Amino acid sequence: MASTDLYNNLPYKLKLNIPFENEKHIVYTLKSGVVTDELINIDNNLKTDTALGDINKFVLEYHIINNNILSLNFHSIDIRLLRLISNNIMESIKLSIECIDEFAP
Repeated sequence: MASTDLYNNLPYKLKLNIPFENEKHIVYTLKSGVVTDELINIDNNLKTDTALGDINKFVLEYHIINNNILSLNFHSIDIRLLRLISNNIMESIKLSIECIDEFAP
């Protein structure tokens, strides 16, 4: 069974592909807390290397594509929850990118 089959009961979806200069910057962004239980603020009954969330409310899948694109797939039971969590994550990514621009060699 594919992982997305688990989220078919979540009707609202959003897919974002965010280009980065290189994979190192993506890894830094992920390690800086962009995708954490605390950030999405949901009791977690799903946590894998590439997904986290509550399969009954909200799930975030993330992958690196071609070593320079961070792919985020949001699945949500409610459009407001989707907007809230995706905005939180985008703000966190924005801060991470600003830090990379300022301090990365």
